[in-house]
Amino acid sequence: MKRFLLLVLFITQTALLSAQEIDMGTEQLLDKMAEQLRVYPQEKIHLHVDRSIYTPGDTIWFKAYPVHATFHTPRYQSRYIYAELWNPQDSLLARVRIRVDSVGIYSGYLAVPDDVAEGRYGLRTYSRYMLSQGEGYLSRRAIDIKTAAWNELDVESSATIERSGQTTYDLQMTGLGSQLPTPVESRLQLKDGRVKNTDLSGKRMKVAFTPAEIAGNRSVLFDMTDREGYGYRRYYALTSGKEDFRVGFYPEGGYLVSGVANRIAFKAQDISGGDATVRVELLDEDGKVLLVDSTLCRGMGSFDLTPQVGQRYRARCTSAEGLEKTVELPEVRADIYGLRVKSGTDSIAVWVNGASDAPRAALYLIAQVRGAPVYAGAVETENLPMVFDKALFPPGVIQFLLLDESFQVMSERLSFSSKEPALDFVWVTDREVYGSHEKVTVDLGVSDSLGNPFKANLSVAITDSAMQIADTAFHINATLLLTSELKGPIDDPSFYLRTDGTRAARALDLLLLTQGWRRYDLSAVLAGKLKHPADTPERGVRISGQVQSGGIFNRGKQGKVTVFDQRMEYSKEMVTDGQGHFSFDDVEFPEGVGLEIVGMENDRKGTRRLPVVMEEEVYPAPAPSFPQPRFAERPIEGDSDGLDNFWTGYTGGEKRFYIPSVEVRASYLGSADYVQLDGRDLAKRRYRDMYDLLTSLGLDVVMDERGYVLQLNYQQERAAVYIDYRYNLNVGLLLDNIHVESIQQLTFVPAAELTYLNDIDNMNRDMTFGYTTPFLDIVTKDSYDLRQIRWANPTTLLAGSTTVNDEKAGVVSIFPLGYQQPAEFYSPLYERESENDEEAPAFRPTIHWKPDIQTDSTGKASFSFYTSDKPATYTAVIEGITEKGDIIYEIRKIRIETESK
Repeated sequence: MKRFLLLVLFITQTALLSAQEIDMGTEQLLDKMAEQLRVYPQEKIHLHVDRSIYTPGDTIWFKAYPVHATFHTPRYQSRYIYAELWNPQDSLLARVRIRVDSVGIYSGYLAVPDDVAEGRYGLRTYSRYMLSQGEGYLSRRAIDIKTAAWNELDVESSATIERSGQTTYDLQMTGLGSQLPTPVESRLQLKDGRVKNTDLSGKRMKVAFTPAEIAGNRSVLFDMTDREGYGYRRYYALTSGKEDFRVGFYPEGGYLVSGVANRIAFKAQDISGGDATVRVELLDEDGKVLLVDSTLCRGMGSFDLTPQVGQRYRARCTSAEGLEKTVELPEVRADIYGLRVKSGTDSIAVWVNGASDAPRAALYLIAQVRGAPVYAGAVETENLPMVFDKALFPPGVIQFLLLDESFQVMSERLSFSSKEPALDFVWVTDREVYGSHEKVTVDLGVSDSLGNPFKANLSVAITDSAMQIADTAFHINATLLLTSELKGPIDDPSFYLRTDGTRAARALDLLLLTQGWRRYDLSAVLAGKLKHPADTPERGVRISGQVQSGGIFNRGKQGKVTVFDQRMEYSKEMVTDGQGHFSFDDVEFPEGVGLEIVGMENDRKGTRRLPVVMEEEVYPAPAPSFPQPRFAERPIEGDSDGLDNFWTGYTGGEKRFYIPSVEVRASYLGSADYVQLDGRDLAKRRYRDMYDLLTSLGLDVVMDERGYVLQLNYQQERAAVYIDYRYNLNVGLLLDNIHVESIQQLTFVPAAELTYLNDIDNMNRDMTFGYTTPFLDIVTKDSYDLRQIRWANPTTLLAGSTTVNDEKAGVVSIFPLGYQQPAEFYSPLYERESENDEEAPAFRPTIHWKPDIQTDSTGKASFSFYTSDKPATYTAVIEGITEKGDIIYEIRKIRIETESK
């Protein structure tokens, strides 16, 4: 008996199914699936970024969309979202904690370090609640970081493999003909930091890697300096293609079913995780070639086979580089059932294939999308197709499950529904064509097909179309409908959702056959083993640890712990348990602000402080990096990236940099030039305290055995340090051994309270003392509270000892990750520009970024921005979610045809 079931969303957000006369067994299964959704509403996150390509020193502007994993309705239960930038060798470059604002927006920015090499980097986003699902469920996407040095260059390579397995690379820069740079030093750096220096011979570079080095590194950092002093740094895949490769075979439905037609997919990858091209020859156990096939797309392919029980099948696989290996296919089964699925334009056909010895008993078929059942019914006929109308399925990955009479899963097959949401999206600009530096006003509208308005949460990124940097490879449909439901990383997921030909549709089906389902374990659910979240959504930062003591804690008594931030804006205390453990779960503070934790006990002698040991905040382990390009096998022609206009903008050409205004202040005591660091720069460096800050700048603090400062040196010369505390004239000048004890106070001035630092590397004339000395000038904020200064022995801090003197005992200073302070994307205003203004053209890769667009009760919203300098076509990428969980993804164009006069 077959029953189509309609999914309804109740206020409790529990998925239930309504149908006519469902048999008792199937109804019990549906109840279990609905109960799983109720007890564990999972999350997923889409990350919208302003563009897909960045350069060192850029800012990545982003907005996170946390949604219910099944219904895609917005979820605001977690107060924080975490965003991370990872390099190709799995090293963390930046992590921020984003706090939801008053209207449910999670937006922020990540600073790209100015010394990063070119490569394909990873962005990862998650909430603490998502970690209970497993690290494989965290949202991941790639971005490209480009450097102008590689505009028309690449590294050509030839590789040989010795008998020992060692691979020797012969490298040469290529792409500029006779203008190729001549290396004077070159090296390749592995993931663990080891450096392999190359043998130089003219413009050629040779380097060798052992099999263990290649197996343990997906990528290598190429680092070369030419005779002009220019540096070239880029990540490459550590494979020549001549090393081993992997091929996995995936029978449709999970098994090779004897006596019926089987479809078998395969996926080939090189050792760096990149897609490999292979030729497959299917052999029987006598070595006879039964068929020959090859990868169709992105390392994937498939073939059909009617296997016979008792036969063993092998696949002889040959890579494009001529490397050959043989892989055994799974065992042929004669006692099972399998599923076959064929997706058409408007329908999906499902076959239940039974082997000759498969037990004849009741079978059930369930189809579910994102954990919610859409169809459930008994299988009436084997080996004949059941045809389903695609319109009955919500958009996304469809999991078909074949169950036996005991409701045990026998076979699984994935398909996909690309059903479009019944939404009308309106984008209206106040003009059709604009000139440069002109204001553009955009009116938006979101409604259903009947005109009923929808409230929606939207973001928009506008870029120059010619620069080819619009973020379209990881759009919101690809994240929420595809990658979040499948295992493993998927590069360029939007390719599989294209509707402009059959190649993408065939590739999508192969992807579903090889990547596998990862959301709810319905096999366990149907067996009554429901999964529950390991933690509740995060509402504040958790600060925990233990007060260390003999005394009362060993006697099962309780002590007291106080936590406060160094701004004196937050303070809370709690009683520990009998072992001295404590946990504050609702601490909140901005990034760069330090916390102090004080542990105390009360006894007959009064109150005294005790040492405190903090628990480190745990973050998920790094995920495998996205594959990097291989070294070029032949000389390239022209621009290898195809980004001529992009580099014209970045390297000068007809465009110039736009540099925001920089505040410059007068220096102290006759110092000359200095570099100003703002609060974000100081917080980003994450100094524990002022002592850590000073030593990181190269100051050598000379102390005696008691820990008192004798003098400060910089590059073996005595250094002067001036501290402006604004409210305390007694803590001013530190020169040689004058007022040297002040360094102890300076040790505990939190870095977040500094306004700027002058660059100590500059040699300045100290007019007061009459000679030249390296000079560090530190100015605190006007709001600085001198009560934050605490005395301590800097020797103890430097050694990291838990043994502190009586004055500091029981006080721990920490600088955990705080929430990111909001920042507004810069957008110039040209309304008051006069005819005589001749400003340099402003180069802006991202013309406009607005993450906080929300339609009102009428379904409408508007925003405005100014065009840039030159005639161009802009690409606007709009993404968002309605309050009912409908996905919005739109691309619009804006024309600029005249220059400013």
